[in-house]
Parts: sequence; structure tokens; C-alpha cells
Amino acid sequence: MLAKDIPAWPKHLLRVTISIDGIDTGRWDKFSGGGTKAEPKMYRGGGSLVQRPLPALKEAEPWEFTRGFHPDRDDLAFYERVSGNGVIVVSFQPLGTDQVTYGNPVVKTGVVGDYTPPEGDVDDDEPSEVSIVAVLAGS
Repeated sequence: MLAKDIPAWPKHLLRVTISIDGIDTGRWDKFSGGGTKAEPKMYRGGGSLVQRPLPALKEAEPWEFTRGFHPDRDDLAFYERVSGNGVIVVSFQPLGTDQVTYGNPVVKTGVVGDYTPPEGDVDDDEPSEVSIVAVLAGS
């Protein structure tokens, strides 16, 4: 199937790569968030009986990026160190059905926020995941 024939882009055809403070952390498996929040207000100026809407300020919602933890790749001390102040560059790249890049990537920059280390449980065979949260400009 040609990329132009895909009616809606499936989640598995988006590649996300991240660098933090200039260090390439590689590809990430999942991402969510990134919308905006705005609460327009109504205004009744000068004692008018008619209310008029006022434009609202937009507030960026944070993004969360998650992937399976691998000790050879994920430097947990680094993630903890950059939490709250690391400069993050995120590249969102659509892929064609053949897993080859399609079109131009969308690149956003921002600041790393929260970091969640992997969990452990001797009775659970699901993969451990590491996640970082970031606020990106232009979100």
C-alpha cells in the first residue's frame, strides 16, 4: 500500500527520536499528550447586558515519551540529572508502510520535566518501561 493511500496514519508508522542536552537517546516506543488547553472567558464591559467572549491564553500540555527499558541504552542517572532542566529535541517522523521515512519530520524543542524510572516485579513478565515528560515549544 502506498503511503498516499493510507486513510489515517496508524500509530506504528510514526518514529520518534529524542536528544537531550545534545546526547542522542535514540528511538522511543510510545508518546502521548501535547495538546493545548485554553479557557475563553466572557466579558460584560461597561455595564452592558451583552456578554462578549474574550480570547484565551493557550497553555501547552506536556508530552510523555515511553519505551522499554534496556540497561545498555538507558542511562537512568542521566535522565534523573536532566529532569527539570535538560533541553530536549524531539523529531516526529512519519514512516511509509515499508518503514522508510515519508515526508518531512516535525522537530520540536523544549525542556525535560518528570522522569519515571523502570519498575521491577519478580512476578511480572511484562517489559519494564522508562518514561520522560517534556513541555515542547509550539505544542
